[in-house]
Order: sequence, then C-alpha cells, then structure tokens
Amino acid sequence: MKIKSIYFFYIVTFIFRLFFATQVGLADDEAYHWSWAKELQLSYFDHPGFIAWCEALSTALFGDTFFGVRLPAMIFYGLTAFWSWKLTKDLFNEQAAHWVVLIFLWSPFYGFGGHVASPEPPFIFFWILSSWIFWQGVREDEHRWSLSKTWIYLGLSMGLGINSKFIISLLAPGFALFMLFHPKHRKDFLTPWPWLGAGVATLMSLPVFYWNYIHDWPSFKYQFHDRHTHTAFSFLRWLEFLGAQLIFYSPFLYVLILFIFIYSYFKKSQSRWLFIFALSAPSFFVFYPQPFTAEFKPHWTGAAVLILIMGVAGALNLGIIRYRRFWNLSIALFYVLFSFITYAPFIYPWLPKAYRLISSEPWSPRNDLSNEF
Repeated sequence: MKIKSIYFFYIVTFIFRLFFATQVGLADDEAYHWSWAKELQLSYFDHPGFIAWCEALSTALFGDTFFGVRLPAMIFYGLTAFWSWKLTKDLFNEQAAHWVVLIFLWSPFYGFGGHVASPEPPFIFFWILSSWIFWQGVREDEHRWSLSKTWIYLGLSMGLGINSKFIISLLAPGFALFMLFHPKHRKDFLTPWPWLGAGVATLMSLPVFYWNYIHDWPSFKYQFHDRHTHTAFSFLRWLEFLGAQLIFYSPFLYVLILFIFIYSYFKKSQSRWLFIFALSAPSFFVFYPQPFTAEFKPHWTGAAVLILIMGVAGALNLGIIRYRRFWNLSIALFYVLFSFITYAPFIYPWLPKAYRLISSEPWSPRNDLSNEF
C-alpha cells in the first residue's frame, strides 16, 4: 500500500470512529465509568481514577453526550496509534510502523476497543509512551537520551499510567529484565537514576495509595487477590482464553505473535529483540497461566502483545518471516469478515435471524455485541 493511500485510510478510519462514537449508545462499562465522573475521587474500587478525571473535564465541556463521554478515549486511542508508529519506526522502519498502525486500527481487539470509554485507552497509551521513552535511553545510536532524562520522563509516564490501570506496573520488571540481560546497561542499576525514576512514579501514584489507605486497600485486595483465587483448576477455561486470543488478533497474526515471542528470546543479543522480549515477557508469564486457576480477562495481555506486533511487523519487513503476502492477505480477510459481523448488527439486527436458520435453540441477546451498547 502506498504511503498516500495509507494516510487516506487513516482519515477514513478516523471519520468512521467519530461517527460510531457519536451515534451508538454507551456500553455498560462505559456508563459505569461515566458515573465515576459525576462523583470524582482520587481512585475507585476496581480501577484508579484517571479516566474519570478526563471524562469529568470532557463532559464539562461537551455535556453528558456520547461525544463528551468518549472524547478522552478517542484522544488516547489516537495518541497510542501515533506513538506506536514512532516506536516501531525507531525499532525498524517506517513501513513496519504503518503496518502496526493498520493492525491497531482494525484488529478486533484494538480496533473495536478504540470506541470504548474505559481505563484501557489511557492505560495502553502510557504503556506505549513509557516503552518509547525507555527505548530512547537504551537505543544504540546518536539519538540515545541521557540516563537522567530517560528515567525522569519514565517516572512521570509510569506514574500517570498507574493512575490509569495497575497492569502497567508489569512494565517495571520488563525494564529490569532488559537491563539485566544487556551487558552495557547492568551498571545502570548502580546509578541513582532508575531509583529516582521509581520515586517519581511512586509520588505520582499517591492518589491511588492514599485512597486505598483510607478505605482499607480495597483495590489491591480485589485486583491482586480476590479475582485471582476461589476457583478450581480448569484446562477448559484456559482453552477459552486461547480461543479469545485467536479471535482478538486473528489466528494468523496470533501465530506470528507467538513466533516473535520465542524468536525475540533467542535473538536477545540484539537490543531491539531483547527490548521486545523483555517488555512483553512479564505479562505473558503472569497472565498466560492465570486461566488455569482463576477467572481471566482476555484483554489483560493486550498492551504487551502490541509490543510483539511491532516485532511481527519488523520480521515481515526484514524477511525473517517469509510469505509476507500470504500473512497480510489472511489477516486482512479475517479483519474484514470480523468487522462485518461486528458492525453490521448496529445497522440491521440480522444475527438473530441468521441464527434461527441453523439452530432450533433460542437466541441469546448476549451473543450480539451490539446488545452491549
């Protein structure tokens, strides 16, 4: 695809997103988070308060409208696309960067998630921004930042990320893993800058800690204990998790994602592949065993997977993954089919009628994604 065509496609996608966001009702989660903005607090039971603070501002400006509620999510979604482009371009090249943005805009997970006003859009933005900042401090060219600049900026970005969603804390062991594996950066632990950056992030996280302190730590109990216990071992639940990943990214892209996770480990002597492995590994090691013993959310690995998708783009562009045309066509066809099934019911409710042609069982409205809105 030519560069001019890509930018035209970006514009068309933005117009489509804007139309959808202003015409389709709120999902239950969106309404739930919007209600937070009506009673602002430093944090909330199941998530920190950043999305509520943003929605309080946007609805004050544009009213309690679909646009007012969804504006922060749309802004952060756009910023994530841009910084994903920047990071991929730094790691590989501009062609790979555009491939990542196209995946981000239209994959079943990131594409549809771009409409939804929830903690995810700011969280995933701060994940990608923090990853980009870290790369500026470890890249091996004349554009590398100083340690002081890298870690102060990283502390600010991570602090805002923790005020968005707790999962971003899994980036910290990723940074440490990179530094431990990289001979030139092990000595960075002996400087004050990583520790000062951690202090900045902690100070910026004080709203979360203080709110939990005065309420007897409900968020920490829920997120780090309650939702991960009290269930029996289940291999079937893990297969459900696997099925969700196959649908979220397409079976074709998911195969490449797993390949890059393994490939990046064996190529970790190269900084960019070590970066991709180290920043994705903690999320994989935490969330992939999770479904065996506890309930799961299939999107918990989403931010880490976006880093791996950057690796997929680079591997396709460099010829490490062969048959690029086949992979691109297969992924694109899956996205077109899934997008039709996803968006068409908002125009006409055809799914129940199609279901009755192939089954005598009653139709459950929960099978129709548009029912959530």
